[in-house]
Amino acid sequence: MSRMTQRKLLVISLALGLLTAFMVYSFVRAAVRPAAPEKSPDVQVVVAQQEIRSKTMITAEMLAVRVVPRTQANPAALGRVEDAVGRLAKEHILPGEQVLNTRLYARDEKPGLTFVIPAGKRAVSVAVNEVIGVAGFVKPGDRVDVLGTFDESVVGKTVTTTVLQDVEVLAISQRMEDEDDTKARVATTVTLALNLSEAEKITLAEEQGRLRLVLRPAGQEGKEYVAQTTTTQLTQGRSGQSLANIVPGAKTPTKSVAAVAAGSETSADTKPVPAAEQESGWAVELFRGVNRQVVMVDDGAN
Repeated sequence: MSRMTQRKLLVISLALGLLTAFMVYSFVRAAVRPAAPEKSPDVQVVVAQQEIRSKTMITAEMLAVRVVPRTQANPAALGRVEDAVGRLAKEHILPGEQVLNTRLYARDEKPGLTFVIPAGKRAVSVAVNEVIGVAGFVKPGDRVDVLGTFDESVVGKTVTTTVLQDVEVLAISQRMEDEDDTKARVATTVTLALNLSEAEKITLAEEQGRLRLVLRPAGQEGKEYVAQTTTTQLTQGRSGQSLANIVPGAKTPTKSVAAVAAGSETSADTKPVPAAEQESGWAVELFRGVNRQVVMVDDGAN
C-alpha cells in the first residue's frame, strides 16, 4: 500500500471519529435537556373593579372578568360574576384583586343584626325578666304588644296603657334565630324593630314606668284601640266589681251591701244584694263570667 493511500485512510478515519463523537454528544445533550413546559390553559377569574369594603353588598358594577393562565389563578377565585353578586364581603377587597369565595358570606348568611333590621326600622332593646318576657316564650320573629304602667307621681294617677302594638321581635338576648320552637328561654333583653318615633316612645316609657310584653297569636295583624286602665276603673268599674272583689284583703262592710240591697246606693250598673245575703260580717262579690255570687265572710265578732 502506498504512502498516499495510507494518508487518505487516516484522514477518513479521523473524519468518521469526529462525526461519531459529535453524534454521541448531540444525543447525550438532547437526553439530559429538560423538556420545555407545556403552556397552561387560560381560565376566567372574577376581579374587583373598585375598592370593596367589609360588609358591603356586592353588585355587578363592582366586578369584572379577567382571563389569566391557570397557574396565576387562585384556586378559590370565582369564575362568574353572578356567583358574587348579592353577597356580602367578609374582608376588604382592593381593586384588581381576585374575588375569592372564602372572602364572601354565603347568600343566606346574616353576619349581624344590622342586616336583619327591616327597612325604615331601628333595633331597640328593652330589659325583661321572666314575667315581662312572657315566661320566656317570646321568640325571634314573634310579634308583641308593649304595655306600660306609670305611677301617680308621673301622670297624676296610676295608669296602664298600650305603648306600642304589633311589634316584631328581632332577637332575644344575643339570639337572632329560634333554635327550639317549643322550649322557653328566659332572657334579660328583647330587641324590637321600631321606627324612630316608636323608639323614642318606648325609651321614654321605660325610663318613666314599667313595661310588659304581650305575645300576639301567630298570624294576628293590625292594631286594637283601647282606653287606658286606671286604679279608679278597678275600684269603681262599670262591670260592678270593686277592689274588694279583686283583692281578697280589701273587704266591703256588710252595711254597705245592705244599703245597696235597700236601693239607697243602687246605680245603673250595680245589682242589689238579696235580703237573704244581708248577714253580719263581710261580703265579697265573686264574678265568674256573667254569673255573680256574694260570699259572706264572718268578721269574728260573733
